[in-house]
Amino acid sequence: MMGLDRGLELVSDATRLHSFLALRKMDEFFRGAKQKKDDVIATDLGIDPLGVLGEVGGNFLTTDERLAINKGAAHLTEQLFLDPDSEVELDGILKRCLPVFSRLAAELRKVDTSKEATPWLDKTDALLKRVGENAKKKQTEAEANVPR
Repeated sequence: MMGLDRGLELVSDATRLHSFLALRKMDEFFRGAKQKKDDVIATDLGIDPLGVLGEVGGNFLTTDERLAINKGAAHLTEQLFLDPDSEVELDGILKRCLPVFSRLAAELRKVDTSKEATPWLDKTDALLKRVGENAKKKQTEAEANVPR
């Protein structure tokens, strides 16, 4: 079973790193400035970043989260982290940003006049629904296990 354990660890590490990189890309999408001329940001699509970000504030990621992701996942540094207990709380970021993803999907539907993105947005909506249901289920289970 040792090979299977290593394989599962490798897949887990890869998905965590990919998640951090995807979150950084989302952060760049919502920022007002392009790093490169051909970057696509929310305003290019007619989407109001502040409206979509809502209660999250002016940026998708906090300054500390962005810096930690840059140093720990996006760039090859001595601080590369794969530890689930790292300073960057992937679970916390995702919980905080679920409403942002829902609002973004709704805005993308509005700008997709050709309906070309509908199948992808439908899959996104279904995924967000499942994630929300799972989060509520976990919350209910956690509350039921709290000693009274």
